[in-house]
Amino acid sequence: MSAHSQTQGMQVRGPWSLVMRPFSWVYRALAAMARRRALRNQVSLAVPVVVVGNVIVGGSGKTPIVAELVDHLRRGGWSPGIVSRGYGAPIDANSPALHVQAATTAAQCGDEPKWLAQTTDVPVFVHPDRVLAARACLALYPQVDVLVSDDGLQHLQLPRALEVIVFDQRGIGNGLLLPAGLLREPWPLRTQRQPVLHVAPSPLDQPGAIHPAWRGPVYACHRQLGARFQRLDGQAACEGFTGKVQLLAAIAKPEAFEDMMRARAQTSGFQIGAFILRPDHDPLSGPLSDLDPSIPTVCTAKDAVKLVHNPHINPHTVWIAPLEVQLASPFWAAIDAVFPRKLPPSSPL
Repeated sequence: MSAHSQTQGMQVRGPWSLVMRPFSWVYRALAAMARRRALRNQVSLAVPVVVVGNVIVGGSGKTPIVAELVDHLRRGGWSPGIVSRGYGAPIDANSPALHVQAATTAAQCGDEPKWLAQTTDVPVFVHPDRVLAARACLALYPQVDVLVSDDGLQHLQLPRALEVIVFDQRGIGNGLLLPAGLLREPWPLRTQRQPVLHVAPSPLDQPGAIHPAWRGPVYACHRQLGARFQRLDGQAACEGFTGKVQLLAAIAKPEAFEDMMRARAQTSGFQIGAFILRPDHDPLSGPLSDLDPSIPTVCTAKDAVKLVHNPHINPHTVWIAPLEVQLASPFWAAIDAVFPRKLPPSSPL
């Protein structure tokens, strides 16, 4: 069975889920044991933590929400820091936590932490042990008064004052645990010990949807392309293209990127030729022989932090698609209920 067919089978209750159901029972038992052990060993930190994660496998668009959350907290007078696992980074349990700085490459820290460090301009620390990363951040930046964890929902040794659980169009799949379904843990969630906010893709004027059986609040999240494409070298910007472009993506949900780009192409009058796909978190470090050097390449911001260090890429022909994430105002009200603003909202000019 192909990986795509397997994933499809995990979204419905068909033959795959039936065959895998006994293994999901084993997974449930082992996960419950791991949760109890992690909670017994949960540490305390000097500052509150917000964990932004998901209960299903695969990417669900957490990282842009982390950036929006950090920006909101800063505007409210907080001094946030970020901790992340750093997927793909050469950091193991015996390594010290890595402080992501301007000279740190995506290959050293992971593409998402590098993008977050560039985008938010707050301290970002990377380690598989989020507690170790948190302690390193607080030791070097004592002014940090709130930490935001990019992923780590199941990393229960890390304490949290708030959980933000992000869903994509898959919702909870077929509602079963791995490997019969997509769930990493039972849903609805384990007994809640802190506020939990659920975010799902939806127009801002409509409530998000996770599953028909869910009756709790779900906050809408709308994603769209921003107005201007930025050139990879940072020296130019444009609102569209003439002629043909090609797309390049190494992200979890390339179809969402493709859909947004095709919609922009229809309104702006350019054409999309090839769409070059790489696995999520691919380093994009070697020659990309399937790219046509004669036409512009459009990539995501997450991929741009890797391409900028690729000597085989002409930075004058690669453009970054601007992603804008909008969360419904009730979501921000719920955030402010847990983290009251220290500064009054800024007045419009």
